[in-house]
Amino acid sequence: MKRIQVLLLLVCLVNLANAQKIRIKVLGQKDTTVHLIKYYGQKLYYADTAEMKNGEVIFDGKKQVPGIVGLLLPGQKYFEFIYNNEEVQLETSAPDFMKNMKVKKSEENRVFVPYVNY
Repeated sequence: MKRIQVLLLLVCLVNLANAQKIRIKVLGQKDTTVHLIKYYGQKLYYADTAEMKNGEVIFDGKKQVPGIVGLLLPGQKYFEFIYNNEEVQLETSAPDFMKNMKVKKSEENRVFVPYVNY
């Protein structure tokens, strides 16, 4: 019985360790609904929707397919970043989201953001 409990605990801990979140903070952004957008061909589609509170939003990365995604804000303003099955933490501010982008966590985006800004 104890082995089953220990095994169950280990499975839970592994799942927590592999939690893939996409965390984005947009300084100065009001509380609003935002969308994670994804390219399909040359068009953009909603991949997920969440509420931004105090300029912060969190998406569940497990529901996303790797690739270039974007955060769509009110007024058709958006910026792109890479999701590749890793935790992503970004911080930015308007008016130029990419120039003001700080990558807190994500090796892919540490390379992508300077490339876009070049």
